[in-house]
Amino acid sequence: MKKFLVAVLAGITVLAFAGCANMGESKESAAWSDKDFVFTSDAGEKVTVGLEQALVVYEDYSYLNSHVNDEFTENETEYATNKGLKLGDSFGDYKKLYAAARSYVVWEVYDDATGYTKFVEYTGQDFKEMLEEYDNVWLDLGYKKDGDKWKAMKDVEVQDVWFCDADYSAYTEVAIFCVNFDYTGEVVGIALDHINYNEDFTSYQGWEE
Repeated sequence: MKKFLVAVLAGITVLAFAGCANMGESKESAAWSDKDFVFTSDAGEKVTVGLEQALVVYEDYSYLNSHVNDEFTENETEYATNKGLKLGDSFGDYKKLYAAARSYVVWEVYDDATGYTKFVEYTGQDFKEMLEEYDNVWLDLGYKKDGDKWKAMKDVEVQDVWFCDADYSAYTEVAIFCVNFDYTGEVVGIALDHINYNEDFTSYQGWEE
């Protein structure tokens, strides 16, 4: 999703938000399941983020992208997550629905110098502090498939998968869920990558270049 998400992020300006210094603890109630790959519109239309796909919801549009061939479809429809998070919700709504705990949640920022995204460890910074240096700031959570269950990934694991630094044997199926907020704390962007962690994903990300 690197190339695709960066293209979307290039037009987004994220301002300061000062309400996220204290994250909640990780909760089983906020765990990931296969149902979380299904998004629903206000009209009840559903879209499933299949393996080797990514979905970005921003403003009045949604983009479903393929990890295999870089093709994507654009729809003039906004979708909410399976847990109910949607554009226009607050940061408080996000914290109630997802387990954003230290060492698990991680900042994803757009780096103007490289033209790509990069990660910054969450240590209690608020949006205002982060956005003094970066224009676009998201909070990311990762989940890995273990048998028939999903387990939360540590922040370093999310980074290792995103940059394809981990051995292919370490992961098979991975979900990386990202949420973007504006200066009021409103959700202005939602993204989900459903990753088949292998050589094809490395090629898609472009890290072999």
